[in-house]
Amino acid sequence: MEIKKVLAEINAIDKKIKILEDEIRLLKSSCIPGGISYDWDRVQTSPTADKMGEIFSRIEEITDELTFTMMEAINRKASLIERINRIPDMDEAMSLYYRYCENVRYEDLGDYIGLSQRQTARILKRAEQHFKNLPETSETGDAVFLGEGDRDEYYDDMIMNVKMA
Repeated sequence: MEIKKVLAEINAIDKKIKILEDEIRLLKSSCIPGGISYDWDRVQTSPTADKMGEIFSRIEEITDELTFTMMEAINRKASLIERINRIPDMDEAMSLYYRYCENVRYEDLGDYIGLSQRQTARILKRAEQHFKNLPETSETGDAVFLGEGDRDEYYDDMIMNVKMA
């Protein structure tokens, strides 16, 4: 798979994380009284108790989804870096890492690896081709991708590891 497609997947996951975090922040802010207004015949405060239960339940659901999504992002990014590290040429690996993992501008990439822009362009193009030809996992099977079906089993394993430690 091309590095740009891998990064597009990672960026989509990162956007989903941001959306979930924003939704949690919004729900939490709805629980905090933004202000209490006093009228002579009534007091206006935060949502009713029934509504609070629904909000807390939704926050818990989103938090679970956020945790899983963050683990997926970590796995994808670790896999990306592991694949980049398997590129034999150090300049190629560094150019891919800085360009796509650290989001260094194309114009500044030469400064990071100590080459001219023209040399950097050639090296980056070769590096992208090498990346495309690499298998997604090494012989040791270091990269891990979790599908929806693996979700509960993965969490159970994580909880067991935490309890054992």
